[in-house]
Order: sequence, then C-alpha cells, then structure tokens
Amino acid sequence: MGWPGSPRVADAVKAGSTYLREELRGEAILTLGTSLHAWRHGEIDAVLSTGPLECMPNKLAEAQFHHAAEREGLLSLTLNLNGEPPDPELLDAFAFELHARHRAAAKDPLSPAGGEGRVRGQASFSPGELPT
Repeated sequence: MGWPGSPRVADAVKAGSTYLREELRGEAILTLGTSLHAWRHGEIDAVLSTGPLECMPNKLAEAQFHHAAEREGLLSLTLNLNGEPPDPELLDAFAFELHARHRAAAKDPLSPAGGEGRVRGQASFSPGELPT
C-alpha cells in the first residue's frame, strides 16, 4: 500500500510524552505516540483505535486522543470491543467527518491543511451522533 514504516519506539514515546506522564507509560504511550508521530508527519488523516473493553491502556490513550483533538486537530475514534460488532453509526459518523474535512480542504487551499488535503480541527460530532 506504500505506507511508511512504524516510527522507532523512542520517537513514539517522545511524540506521546506531551500527553502522558512517565508514571503512566506502557502500552498507552505507544498507542498514542505512534498515532501522534504519524499525524505530525502527515502520514495519517485520523485515528481509529480499538482495544478490549475495560482495557486501562486503551482508556488512557482514548482520553489523551481527546486532548490531541483539541490541541492538534487529530480526529480519532476509539472502539472498546467486547466481542459484539461495533455500532455502524459510529463508524459512519467518523467516516463522514473525515470525508467532510477532505471536502473542506479541497475547497479552501488556505485552510489549516495547507493545501495538502489534510484538515486539522476537532471532530464536530459525539460518538453515536451523526454530524449535521
């Protein structure tokens, strides 16, 4: 698919360090830091993070993805899976928001995307709520 390789662990930890204290590092810093590293280098447009229901590292990463949305515009959706299929409306709303960002970037080359097709801004919908 032509995707870039994963960042070095040290680079992922450095990218996530602005959001997680050293005492809370572990799996969460890798989930968060790898995504932030890719976002900051223009390699991704959003994050779909999945993890087991009640997984603490996944919950830590999810909480910090909300802060990353506010500070850096990284759109994310975290699915906590318990063996049941995820709600298709959540995935539809996430895809709709991402598509809307691309349309906005195409219309406004002076947008925060810098004319490169990436749009930075917080998601305008809540989980389970379709955007209007």
